[in-house]
Amino acid sequence: MKIEIIYSERESIIRMSNFKLNEKNSGYALLLTGTIDPSVFGNPNTVLTDVDQRLGQYQETIERYILESPFTKIVFAENSGYLFPSHEMQLLANNHGKEFEFLFVKIDKEIKSKAFGEADLIDKAMKQSRLLQDESVIYKMTGRVFLLNSHEILRKNVSEKREFITNHFKHE
Repeated sequence: MKIEIIYSERESIIRMSNFKLNEKNSGYALLLTGTIDPSVFGNPNTVLTDVDQRLGQYQETIERYILESPFTKIVFAENSGYLFPSHEMQLLANNHGKEFEFLFVKIDKEIKSKAFGEADLIDKAMKQSRLLQDESVIYKMTGRVFLLNSHEILRKNVSEKREFITNHFKHE
């Protein structure tokens, strides 16, 4: 697995490539990561700690990816153990010709760094997900932010045939 992350004045999208030649790829796969209940990790640097507000942001973002993006496989990996209502997202995805998978990913609570926790979450999600197993390219975003220009990014990526891309997203 190769991962490139580049930060600039505006945040970035991450593209991960397994470098597998695989003809099973059926579209664009998106891995969203999240922590609905940050209190389980006791990180004092977390700004938004209201669980209901965080849950609402994740639900709204996932719904928008299902309804408004070209991603055909959407995986949400959550690490706090919060009981996410994934059934309604699965139904919505099915009704729009897409697939949705929710993963509870248990990470080591001794990890005190958000960056290491995120890396652990990505690694375990890649191993657990049935939807991502046969994908040679996976896009990764945080689960509370919707990428407004995903159509443009994917179109550009396909036309330029890059191994890695990073692109900016806009907050609404």
